[in-house]
Amino acid sequence: MLHFFQIALVSTDLPASLRFYSEGLGYKNGGGTGSWESRIQNLGPGARHIMWWLVGDQKFFQLELFNYTHPVVRPLPADWRPSDHGWTRFGVVVPDFDDCLERVIRLGAQQITAPIVKEGRRHVAIRDLYTGVYIEIIESDPKKPSGPTVTYATSSVSDLEKARHFYGELLAFELLPLELLHA
Repeated sequence: MLHFFQIALVSTDLPASLRFYSEGLGYKNGGGTGSWESRIQNLGPGARHIMWWLVGDQKFFQLELFNYTHPVVRPLPADWRPSDHGWTRFGVVVPDFDDCLERVIRLGAQQITAPIVKEGRRHVAIRDLYTGVYIEIIESDPKKPSGPTVTYATSSVSDLEKARHFYGELLAFELLPLELLHA
């Protein structure tokens, strides 16, 4: 089984993102740092950014939020789709579903779906306006409340065959039939 250690997101407004993930979803401040003359992500000399971490109930897991000041972060294009390249969605189990949903909407999230019940637990899809990512908020099991805990993450790739080779051959993950994606 694959265990997540980090999800890194680029934010167009770092203070708003920190508030959204801490007050909205229940993550705790893990500290941050600034960088200048950064060479990450092939941005070239002179790149500058602030990076901040948030932690929840998962051991050895963090959310990592970036905000670039040079080059300036561009908003997602109006025609951006979840099927475009990059992290597009992840699921977070929360201990108080109703309270969490009310908080994230008050903090600016767009509710995408009405809550549905799967296997006795409520789920709802929202969109984080500062990173563009979609988040499925999942009600925690009432017998063992926990959260916030990331339970899955999805990403879109530009070349499906290369991605399947990477995950299946190089990382030796079990590849399931593609039709299961929408089940």
